[in-house]
Amino acid sequence: NHKYTMEINEKEIILTPEKHNFTLIWIHGLNESPQAHLRYILTKPLLEVTGSLNLELCDVRVVLPAAPKRNVTAQGNSEMPSWFD
Repeated sequence: NHKYTMEINEKEIILTPEKHNFTLIWIHGLNESPQAHLRYILTKPLLEVTGSLNLELCDVRVVLPAAPKRNVTAQGNSEMPSWFD
């Protein structure tokens, strides 16, 4: 087992093991947040990529960026997290 660090701020969540061989970048959908996907990321994608459900047992750095809030035309010009209009 190896340790990992979790950095959470308003722009992203980053999970980094002591040593990593690759990085998984997970982009959330319209009006969502990285926090909404954190539990999923810690299970299914890591299992598919590494064969392990436990972040401590794999060598994947996980980055979950947060989209900026902006007005979205298709949503009645409502302000919400969105990668583009």
